Amino acid sequence: MEFPFESTYGYFELNLIDLTGDYVQELVLIAGRGRGTSVRSELLRVFAVHGRQLKQLMELPVSGYFGSRCRWWYRRDYVFEYRRDRPALERGLQLTLEHDPTDSCEPFFLSVPSLIPKADVLEYGYDSASDQMTPLSIPAGDRPKRWVKRRASRSKD
Repeated sequence: MEFPFESTYGYFELNLIDLTGDYVQELVLIAGRGRGTSVRSELLRVFAVHGRQLKQLMELPVSGYFGSRCRWWYRRDYVFEYRRDRPALERGLQLTLEHDPTDSCEPFFLSVPSLIPKADVLEYGYDSASDQMTPLSIPAGDRPKRWVKRRASRSKD
């Protein structure tokens, strides 16, 4: 099976992890696009393996810039929580927003903080009905107190 992809400057991250609960690991690819100073951004894509075919389950931007040398990114955590009352939380992907200080852009007047995503935390789980990774709607008070995580490393430009 081939898995062709492109990523600017040759930087990419590839993780194999079972996010669907079928005991088959999905491919989680973070690849870059765009060339130049403060231009490169990254997309996260999740692919399920079906025989000799790949099916894309999700695609989401996970990094970008909001000014010259000012970057935002989502820290990625793969979540495993075994709770009987919330089966959707058994496996998933949790993204936590981080960014450079807004006053550290060079020059400051070129920063556009509105380009930083609004969501501080995003959580995705596998929905078997749609065969997609979908956002989880979990009120803050209902979030699990203890997560078992396998942290992905933050990619660097």
